[in-house]
Amino acid sequence: MNLVAADLATGAIAAAGGGAPAEPGWLAEVRLRAARRVLWLRHLWAQPGYQDEHLLAISHSEVDRALVPPAETAAAERAFYRSDERASVISAQRVRQGKKSPHSSPSGPPGSAR
Repeated sequence: MNLVAADLATGAIAAAGGGAPAEPGWLAEVRLRAARRVLWLRHLWAQPGYQDEHLLAISHSEVDRALVPPAETAAAERAFYRSDERASVISAQRVRQGKKSPHSSPSGPPGSAR
């Protein structure tokens, strides 16, 4: 686990160096959203694909993902946030920051409850 993921998983948002002030809440929110979204994307990319698709410029799996209805993708993403241990930790951190829903998708403007 890299340092950013380790910090996010433990809830540490203070700057390195011990006595440095904590980062602004909006920046912590951006970091949490990005870290959780990366977990979701890595989960998607780890799914089995087609034989020899690594040789293609645009894989069959990428085309398949692009054709999935957005509501189905959003539901799968929310389910992942509930079922993946690391994503659940990050979701809990978002709740502690005052966000309304621990499993909401990361889309939307900064500061939104989504």
